[in-house]
Amino acid sequence: ALVGLARALATAPERDPLRVAWIAKTLTEEQLKPDTEDIASTDAITLDLRAALLQTRGRRAVAAEFLRAATVHHPEDIWLNLRLAAGLDADESSQEEAQRHLTMALVRAPDSEGLRRRLARLHARRGDAAAVRRMFDAEVRQDEPDINLLFAYADAFLEQGQTAQATPLLEELERRLPDDERIRRRRQGDRRPRP
Repeated sequence: ALVGLARALATAPERDPLRVAWIAKTLTEEQLKPDTEDIASTDAITLDLRAALLQTRGRRAVAAEFLRAATVHHPEDIWLNLRLAAGLDADESSQEEAQRHLTMALVRAPDSEGLRRRLARLHARRGDAAAVRRMFDAEVRQDEPDINLLFAYADAFLEQGQTAQATPLLEELERRLPDDERIRRRRQGDRRPRP
């Protein structure tokens, strides 16, 4: 059942995370060497698979360099940009680059709530409350925002200490989810998930 769920979450079978993990266990270090010579002539799916294998083996710096080269030749590939952004996200000095790659992925998949949430949190970590606000305003102009997006934007504002910006979002959440413990905890300054 879990294998089926994991495969359902992967939007392209050739980018299946379970397949990547299984293949990564069977390859030698020599086979894992990224060949930057053939990036221009290699399709994005294969490049993404190679980068995923490198990351799975803990070779994140090598994977990041490989992905940088891959996104030069395939700048509009969502998965290459997303994988690079995710790899750079943890490094504070690379968050601006991560933001550029997340933005490119979002341009290619504008309906992705997950990408919007991830980008809003990255803006919040970088201290860019104005960018978080612009993203939220654009979201509100569309349809009624998803509850998870409201939580994500409220959290982004709260992480910045922007309680006044978060308050209307929390009020909207209270309107939709009366007596929700998560909202009460956020109002009290505790955003940790319940055990």
